[in-house]
Amino acid sequence: MTTAASPHRHSRRVLVGAALCLVGAVVAVTFFFQPWRSCEGEDTSVGCAMLPGDAAVMQVAALVFLIGVIVAAAGVLDRPAERG
Repeated sequence: MTTAASPHRHSRRVLVGAALCLVGAVVAVTFFFQPWRSCEGEDTSVGCAMLPGDAAVMQVAALVFLIGVIVAAAGVLDRPAERG
């Protein structure tokens, strides 16, 4: 006998997935634009070279975003079975 997922579990997955997507996207975009960096010969911080540590943080943030998408999709696609 299988048990259907409760509606709370369903919505919790969607919320957790959405939160992971939001955090991952904000961190990735922030590290892409690097507003704290300045370098000679460039007018904006985007033109500066990215340091290896910054690149690693951006990659982890992108991975967190993708995990969030998967978790949210699993929450949306896991519909409770109808009783009847």
